[in-house]
Amino acid sequence: GIEFIEQRTGVPVLGVLPFMQDLRLEEEDRLAIKLSGQAAFQATQVNVGIILLPHMSNFTDFDLLRQEHDVVLKYMTSPDALVGVDVVILPGSKSTQTDLKYLRGQNFQTMLEEHVRQGRELIGICGGYQMLGLDIHDPHGVEGGGSSAGLGFLEIDTILAREKMTTQVEAAALHFIGCSDIRVRGYHIHMGVTRRRTERPCFRITRRGQKREDVTLASADEDDRLDGAIRDGELVWGTYIHGVFDEPDFRRTWLNRVRRRKGLAPLAIDQSQALNARRSHELDRWADHLQQHIRLRPIWDGLTRRGRPHADFQSLYEDWR
Repeated sequence: GIEFIEQRTGVPVLGVLPFMQDLRLEEEDRLAIKLSGQAAFQATQVNVGIILLPHMSNFTDFDLLRQEHDVVLKYMTSPDALVGVDVVILPGSKSTQTDLKYLRGQNFQTMLEEHVRQGRELIGICGGYQMLGLDIHDPHGVEGGGSSAGLGFLEIDTILAREKMTTQVEAAALHFIGCSDIRVRGYHIHMGVTRRRTERPCFRITRRGQKREDVTLASADEDDRLDGAIRDGELVWGTYIHGVFDEPDFRRTWLNRVRRRKGLAPLAIDQSQALNARRSHELDRWADHLQQHIRLRPIWDGLTRRGRPHADFQSLYEDWR
């Protein structure tokens, strides 16, 4: 089979990868969400509702959160589903202005306003963060042009840009009083610049990509190292960081804050750390599986720059060789 494919295509085959039946890793981006059979919200759990937008993206933002044993997470397609929810999350979107129009058409805004009035939490991630603001402007026609009024929960404005920002980030949480050492790791992938008017930021970016940030830069650059916005009372906040719930310290600290708000006792971090350890183990299994069945040398050769491996991959290259 390998010889046949190589002869017919002229493209080298790097190996045959057997299917791993029991691999427990999240999908990169789900094509469909199973709405039937979702668990019911419970008074003794942290009930999280994700609004299922027509153009929702980055589904993996919530995988580890969903696995927490004190969390009931549901995807919601109608405002009626908000009954009993403690936290509503507006996720990322591939078409922010279109999904914003959808929310209004489905009367989500009225229900979200009531949700916040009842002292419950509302979060926006990336496109969802943009929707929580006052205005979204599209001067370059990124999403067809024009401007849209946001939902008005945060005093922020967004201008959609031509170029997409794609970078890994590390950040320190600023919206947990007395817990400034709590870190998150994730990534930015968005087209747009959002500026706060009066709101406080949620995170201070300490690293982008492989280069450490210099936190002593002038104040003109400082705002670029601050991410997200949070309203007074800390019930409404948003961020551009995808994977914001992936780090166990942040995830458990945030969940315990919701638990206290409900009158529930906080839980130890052990269970949250165990979830991350299990995912790391599954990633290691997948890496070992690839190494066993795939010829990796051509991949590394393809990353060569002027005959030498790219510096970022040098240590990995040496370990795998």
